[in-house]
Amino acid sequence: YGPDSRNPDSMNQYAPFRQAVAYAIDVDRIARLVDGISVYSILGVGGDGPWLQYERDPDRAAELLAEACDMAERDCAADPPRVIFSATQGADESTTIANYLVEMLGSLGIEVDVQLEDYQDFQETVSNGTWDVGWWPQASVPGAAATVRTLELFDPDAPAPEGTNFYQWGSSGSTAQSDVVERFRELLDVVKTSFDPSQIRSLAEAAEQVVDDLTFGCVGDDHHGSAEALQSHHP
Repeated sequence: YGPDSRNPDSMNQYAPFRQAVAYAIDVDRIARLVDGISVYSILGVGGDGPWLQYERDPDRAAELLAEACDMAERDCAADPPRVIFSATQGADESTTIANYLVEMLGSLGIEVDVQLEDYQDFQETVSNGTWDVGWWPQASVPGAAATVRTLELFDPDAPAPEGTNFYQWGSSGSTAQSDVVERFRELLDVVKTSFDPSQIRSLAEAAEQVVDDLTFGCVGDDHHGSAEALQSHHP
């Protein structure tokens, strides 16, 4: 969402491009490929969520990509958009997801540059907020405290690398709309000071809706209570 993307050719600043990527990806298929379950919310590993709206739709993806190319005044047929996929090398899931992205996004006319890194380098890529599209394990733990910690990953006042917001969402230089960022900040402030679990959950769901223009798909493992996140960055 912010500066310092490792992809100098990124089109993620255009919302239609992010949405095109979302509609091009089949989260259910990813789940089957890695023996998991589909998840559409960052707040848990089950049930519906705001990202359910992005069920795979190649025709809609093509329309949105054309819109993004028009906004960028770019001939995407002659100069195809490019994304950089980052993940930990050596993990079977990383290779599986990389191959899938090359296939699905390639059919849309988007090139995928696969850059798998060793664990330490990848952790730096994520924590410094310089990734473009990434895949990694993300614990999904029940409880109010865990919900607050999840929302703090998008705290516009705590950008990477010093803070928790390695999405760079709403941080200085971010392309997120200022009114949207301010609304999220207001919700987060209340969530962080609340002691009522039901209020925390309700406000957290509202906050998640605010950031649902992230291209975000989860594949959960309901046996171990974790989720894997395929995420697009720097819109």
